Amino acid sequence: IKPAPPQIDEVDEEDEEEERQHQVVRSQSLEKKISEELDKMVRSDAFGKAVEEKLEQEVTRHFSLVAVELDMQKKQLIEDFKSERAEEERSKQEVEMIIELNQRRTLEQQAKAAEALAQQHEEMKQERDKFQRSHEQRKRLIQQKQQAPSLGLVG
Repeated sequence: IKPAPPQIDEVDEEDEEEERQHQVVRSQSLEKKISEELDKMVRSDAFGKAVEEKLEQEVTRHFSLVAVELDMQKKQLIEDFKSERAEEERSKQEVEMIIELNQRRTLEQQAKAAEALAQQHEEMKQERDKFQRSHEQRKRLIQQKQQAPSLGLVG
């Protein structure tokens, strides 16, 4: 009894399996070559220098960004300081204007008070002079009356 010849489906499956194994071997070989080349490249001085250059460029770029940021902050602080100074100066001028206005009003009130006092003083002086004249006039009348009987005048 002879074994039965393999079926077409079985042959195709065996060929496919053999092809898959062959592809796995090729892939592993290719992966090994790439890994070796990559290791070789990474260990080379040129790669180290390239990495150092890139790192230096990145550090320089970062420092440049930090310097720009600091410069912007410095400018903002200067602007803020100038604004505060300007506001302080405006406030100072407003206070000075208020003080000046109050002083002027105080002087005006003092002048009015002095004027009123001077007028009151003048009125009192006039009143005193009037009273003095009236008093002197009465005194003369009294003296005249006292002198009249001695002159023989009958009144």
